Amino acid sequence: MARINSIVFCSCIALSIILSSCRSGSNGSSTLLPNITGKPGQILVVAPVQIKDTPLADSLRAVLEAEYPMIPQHEPAFDLTFIPESAFDRVLQPFRNILFIRTSPDSVQSSLRLATDKWAAPQSVAYLSGANVDSLAAWVGTHAYTLYQTSTEAEQKRLMDGYRKVHNADLSSLVAKRFGVRMDIPSGFATRVDKPDFCWLSLETKDISQGIFVYEWGNFGSPFVPDTLVAHQNFYTHRDVPGPSPNSYMQVAEVIPPEVQALRFGGDTLVRMRGLWDVRGHAMGGAFVSYSHLSADRLRVITTVGYIYAPRFKKREYMRQLEAVLLGQVGEE
Repeated sequence: MARINSIVFCSCIALSIILSSCRSGSNGSSTLLPNITGKPGQILVVAPVQIKDTPLADSLRAVLEAEYPMIPQHEPAFDLTFIPESAFDRVLQPFRNILFIRTSPDSVQSSLRLATDKWAAPQSVAYLSGANVDSLAAWVGTHAYTLYQTSTEAEQKRLMDGYRKVHNADLSSLVAKRFGVRMDIPSGFATRVDKPDFCWLSLETKDISQGIFVYEWGNFGSPFVPDTLVAHQNFYTHRDVPGPSPNSYMQVAEVIPPEVQALRFGGDTLVRMRGLWDVRGHAMGGAFVSYSHLSADRLRVITTVGYIYAPRFKKREYMRQLEAVLLGQVGEE
């Protein structure tokens, strides 16, 4: 009997170790695969031979190392590292984003195939296949958006999955009840301003400030015109987001006009605005991105804004984090 109890006890310990070692894979299910390696935004390009000085590498750089949009200084959208297949070993297998280059004279047309969690989780693996490097370079140029968006969505999904698991339930509930917007507000954020038509949440450290605005306004026709979006954002930040100096306040910077784009999610339209912000009456500024959509009754416009202030640091990944939070409202559609 004692031996049976010992076996049961050891089995329970083994099961608890297995369960505690499980993590979520890219599809949300539990997996025993190791965690991914590498930093956010890094992509490992693996080819049969070294291609870093070829037209194909130039095409990949032109797409994936293009300037990240609307941040104060130049940063590439992604960081590429090129290696030959002979250098791809077990140490590199768990890398977060891997792009394999496959060439075969028998290939009729070039194609991109996606996979997840081959050696680690949550891992993104892509296979770009074609007859030769020249045909692949042409494919990359023609399908630039697909390649860029696939890489972007892989990083966004990791962030959204992480926020869904660990978030500030009280603030997420506040935004959902007040504005009907489902977002997983990350832990560490706190309320700065809480009004019936405007909410300001932020994460403050000694080095950076990440903030989120949620506000609503009446739909009186043509709500998604750039000037209208800017005017409403400026109205709320003038009213509720003061700067460090007396009579100073946040505003959309005028030095570069914001970029506005309509996106489709299911049957709904989500309008994205990227731009720079500054403070009237004080020397400070940064980048922001906003998403606006109509309420279910189409009588109101609901806008979510994410901004970063990090004067001594790169801003690409901070902006990706904020976008992942804001896109949580459509992340399951």
